Amino acid sequence: MSKKILIVDDEKNIALVLKELFQSKGYEVWVAFTGKEALKHIGKKDLDLVLLDIQIPDVNGLEILKKVKKKYPDVKTVVLSGYLDEYKEEIEKIGCDAFLSKPFSVKTLINVVDSTLAQNKDKKKDLSELIGDPRVLAKARLLFVEPNAIMYSSKLAYFKDPESCKGEYEFEAAFTEDETANKIERFRPDIVLSNINIFRLYKLADKFSSSKHPPRDVILYGLSDLKGNASSKDASFIGGLFDPITAIVKPGEMDKLGKIVRSTAISHDLFTRCNRP
Repeated sequence: MSKKILIVDDEKNIALVLKELFQSKGYEVWVAFTGKEALKHIGKKDLDLVLLDIQIPDVNGLEILKKVKKKYPDVKTVVLSGYLDEYKEEIEKIGCDAFLSKPFSVKTLINVVDSTLAQNKDKKKDLSELIGDPRVLAKARLLFVEPNAIMYSSKLAYFKDPESCKGEYEFEAAFTEDETANKIERFRPDIVLSNINIFRLYKLADKFSSSKHPPRDVILYGLSDLKGNASSKDASFIGGLFDPITAIVKPGEMDKLGKIVRSTAISHDLFTRCNRP
């Protein structure tokens, strides 16, 4: 019998992408865009796992987490949020089975959900030790799927510097749907980094599944659903990462993306060890 997952996220693009991904893996999936919707599903469905964002309308994600842990202790919980640093201590007090920061690696998220449902913690522990070792350098081919060269230029500068990104990467960029398909086959990237809107627009999940050389992983970032006016700095981002309207990239945001890329590469055994102490 397939496992049942509820995805709770008011970012509709994120929720729908995740729904498609987990359905393709054989899971039975429901989506809730508000806290009230989530509580209705949790009360009616015989769920195995709740994938939960924290900042959602009408009922805070922390309150939902508390109710799940209290009323449905057998239901596994994975918190997926762009604000983990802000809420991490409270999340740990309430208790959850795993948490990941946005932006996220698609396969890493799937692996976390799979291992959480299987209660397999050993592999995650070994991975944490590798990621935390400063002597381990990620080494991978990266393909950036970008709307324009301006958005790519800041990432190119960052990932060219091994000291900043803690890795040694080869990279290329694609700015059109045809160029993306061509570079997937020619460049054969290990990891694809894509704005979430482009991911859906180009139907990249379908392209990867039909490719002779699919990437090992995909990292999604960028603006999802814009709320309020375009000038608002409180607009809805995946982890607050990169505003494609202004193309402004803060150093802290780039470091965050660098950590995601590094941990993703290491999780796929794409790394080398340096001799420095």
